[in-house]
Amino acid sequence: MIEAVPFAIYFVRANPLFNLGQTAVAVGGILRLPLRFMGGYSEGGEGDSRVDSGLPSPRPSPGGRGRNSARRPIVRQFFIALAVVACLASFLAVQAADEQPAVTGKRIPELIEQLGATEYATREKAQAELANLGLDAFEALFEAQHHRDLEIATRARFLIRGMNVRFYKDGDPAEVKRLLRNYNEGSIDQRRPLIDKLLSIQDPAVLPVICRLVRYESDLMLSKYAAVGLMAREPKLNDAERAERAAAIRAATVQGKRAATAWLRTYATTLEDPAAAIPKWRELIAEEIDLRERASDQTSEKICIDLFGTKWDCSRSWASKSKPMPRSIA
Repeated sequence: MIEAVPFAIYFVRANPLFNLGQTAVAVGGILRLPLRFMGGYSEGGEGDSRVDSGLPSPRPSPGGRGRNSARRPIVRQFFIALAVVACLASFLAVQAADEQPAVTGKRIPELIEQLGATEYATREKAQAELANLGLDAFEALFEAQHHRDLEIATRARFLIRGMNVRFYKDGDPAEVKRLLRNYNEGSIDQRRPLIDKLLSIQDPAVLPVICRLVRYESDLMLSKYAAVGLMAREPKLNDAERAERAAAIRAATVQGKRAATAWLRTYATTLEDPAAAIPKWRELIAEEIDLRERASDQTSEKICIDLFGTKWDCSRSWASKSKPMPRSIA
């Protein structure tokens, strides 16, 4: 029986998302341990036809104690094997979950390029796989809407339109869920006031919600509007609260690829170390100004000015610590 464990482990590794109940059923089938074998008897029950388990036959004893004694070693081996495989199944499931983001990150650009493949079947397969990835592929698909290959750009727009982003979660404050319940159905002019209302809520629990909007808002200008609004409406915080705010923003934007999520990560650095953030702000502002000259529909003069204002706030934060400001970052 124990020799069958490696095959059971292979089965579980091939199906790492099984829950414990499914794992138990699968392992029980693989180890071929029906109830009659666990008891050490054939279906005859009271007869002498025993399954050859390799164990010495128990001495008869009053009350059937011999049968129970013969059963215990086999049952013990079964549960030891089951416990080993169940633990390995849990470990492999966690390992698979940890490896998934890296695999997905490498796979998404390949799939997007396959949207423009010469073979129709390849294009369709890539589109179906990207649709199944959902929000994991959102930001890459959003950028692909402007791809030089018209086929890739068209399919990316189709996939973006088909994504139903739920901007609130069950654990969010009731006011947040009320504001965002029909967010996707509104026009740009209707969504902007909802962002303003979210920004006005003085609750740390709203931070991840706004970061979610920055990452997944289908209109790029509204995404940037939400990011600038979050940075501009910073409440008065002590050092510990600033550190908590920075950590929350980083956690919510760590995988974000949009320019606005890079702004928020730099803002998180600003909260803790303004001097360290200033060079990055200079780089981000230069990129946005360049974008304004190349693609005026993706940014605006006001956004560039607001970013420059954030950099200026960094400089003032540096100066407030009574340290001389290096001329190179002024």
